[in-house]
Amino acid sequence: TFFLFGEGNNIISKDIIQECWIAYESKVYDVTHWLAKHPGGVRSIMSAAGQDATSVMKSLHHPSTLNTMMKRTRQVGVLIDSHIHYIFF
Repeated sequence: TFFLFGEGNNIISKDIIQECWIAYESKVYDVTHWLAKHPGGVRSIMSAAGQDATSVMKSLHHPSTLNTMMKRTRQVGVLIDSHIHYIFF
């Protein structure tokens, strides 16, 4: 699980249906909008929510599919040592 530090250094985890983030190749993406669209269903993405999903995603998807989908997904940060160090708005 990775964490984002919010106001007052409160730890915020992005692993719920209303706000679902995953890491892929050290980049953090907001995949909330994919939950309802993913052919594998909500559970498949939620099982990786708030985590580095790189190995799982690479084992299940063709590289060209991943490349296309990640280009369409909003990057929100960079994952370093299990912490999001930079947030994109």
